[in-house]
Amino acid sequence: MSGEKAKAISESKAESITAAKASSITAESSDKAANEMTAVRNELAKGFVLSPKLFNGIDVDKAMEKSGAPQNIVSDYTKVGYVKNDSTIRMEQMRSAFDVKYTITKTYVVIDGSTIPYTTQGTGVTFGSWTEPHGKDVITMNLRTESGAKSIVDSVMTQN
Repeated sequence: MSGEKAKAISESKAESITAAKASSITAESSDKAANEMTAVRNELAKGFVLSPKLFNGIDVDKAMEKSGAPQNIVSDYTKVGYVKNDSTIRMEQMRSAFDVKYTITKTYVVIDGSTIPYTTQGTGVTFGSWTEPHGKDVITMNLRTESGAKSIVDSVMTQN
């Protein structure tokens, strides 16, 4: 075998090995992302509450007392929910239940128009806060798990 032919075969094998490693790394990354998104879905399936945390950077309770935040900000913006199936979340807001679509990506979950960041550590999921406009004001929202969410949601009248 000529030196050039041996070199070409060697380079071809090296490219195949590199491609196989890249494919393996991509598959591992894809599996990791799928596992993380499954962990997020499982966390949401426990039930959760979306609620205001801050109003214009001030604790929402203090803002209602002193800073002119609407007195109904907590009741109007709080939603309770649970995963109904792979694309739908059942929610309750102001004593009315309804279904909304949800999507999970590698870095956030979108529920009823809210883009909620999350991080994972092993099988644990931590949801970050996000902001929503309220006229000229800004409400910082929070998501926390709530084991009794399903019974709360299912106890109210269905809107849709």
